[in-house]
Amino acid sequence: WAPGDGDAAGDEKWAPGDGDGDGAGSDWRPGIGGAGLGFGDEIRACAVCVEEGADFLDGEGCTVSAAAHDVAALAHRTLHGKSAPGDGKSAPGDASTAFAAARDALDLFRALRDPENSSNTSAPPSPAAVCVYRNDCRYLAARWRGSTHHLGAGAGRSDGPTRRLVSLSLAAVPVLHASGDAAVLAMLARAKADVFSSLDDANGFRDLGEDGASREALNAVRRARHAMGRACGAVSRLLPRRLGARLARELLAAYAEKVTADALALSDVSVDESDSLRGILAEAFDPRGLLVALPGTLAGGGGRAAADAEASALVDGLEGDAWMKGSHLPSMLDARLTDLAEWWDSGRLPALGFDVAEVAGFVRANFEASENRAAVLERLGER
Repeated sequence: WAPGDGDAAGDEKWAPGDGDGDGAGSDWRPGIGGAGLGFGDEIRACAVCVEEGADFLDGEGCTVSAAAHDVAALAHRTLHGKSAPGDGKSAPGDASTAFAAARDALDLFRALRDPENSSNTSAPPSPAAVCVYRNDCRYLAARWRGSTHHLGAGAGRSDGPTRRLVSLSLAAVPVLHASGDAAVLAMLARAKADVFSSLDDANGFRDLGEDGASREALNAVRRARHAMGRACGAVSRLLPRRLGARLARELLAAYAEKVTADALALSDVSVDESDSLRGILAEAFDPRGLLVALPGTLAGGGGRAAADAEASALVDGLEGDAWMKGSHLPSMLDARLTDLAEWWDSGRLPALGFDVAEVAGFVRANFEASENRAAVLERLGER
């Protein structure tokens, strides 16, 4: 793979060859746009084909920043001894100096752009910025491999010192990978902490009948959904599709498990509290409004409907049953005792993931002691 040097202003549809005279790399074409438009300077997404060796894409597209594209081009020119794009003259210095200078460019990029570098900013980086940085690291690693391979093979130098320099230069690849991956993991950990901190403000949905408690619990759920939506939207839209969907679903599942567990842990729910809880849970598990709506050119059609469809697809692909259970709780809160008994006998509730202890606890919490309740608990085997 011989990438172009990408030395235009950034909106080029075609990147020239690396300047070695044989036209190699002329098939490499950066694209325009990308899902990250508006999040930062990642206004250019580099659409490199897997067949050309860009395995950083994992077979899929993703958003890469203009800065990473420019650094990759600079490193490539430095390795090949070019002082400027299109300049056929060689820059002074031997191969070792060129390797060191090019590697310094990668290290400087990490030092200045790594969102986990606390000296870069006083506020936590946005989820979108972190995701683009991860893509940048993968992109730089892929371009670096291509550039060093071309230097060793294309120029016809296979002597020991050159091979040693190429081998040493590849040590930059795992460093870049690790930096990008660590940034994403740290961002997701912060997002999960924010989600759980917000849910803690709901007080486990207890005492919703008290003055202002219902509103506070609803606002806590909304804050949790906002934090979760920012992170899920960033990873699902900016990272390679399969990776982004998996990471988003892990966060969604953790949120669903927390909310569902808190709701099922309630031991005594009054009629008024039941009405409030039903509305809170209905909103908590509604995929609509979870992801921010993006303009049409960035979200496959754009608008609120497209964003809601994205969220629904993520929810539909969740493993486990926490979200299904949580989304069915409002119906259970609106059901009669006989309905719950029938749903259990018919297998509807077990199919959603509810076990005997959960259903029996729900019955005890939401229905006063009576012969009918005792009969239902007996049918459940939990009298």
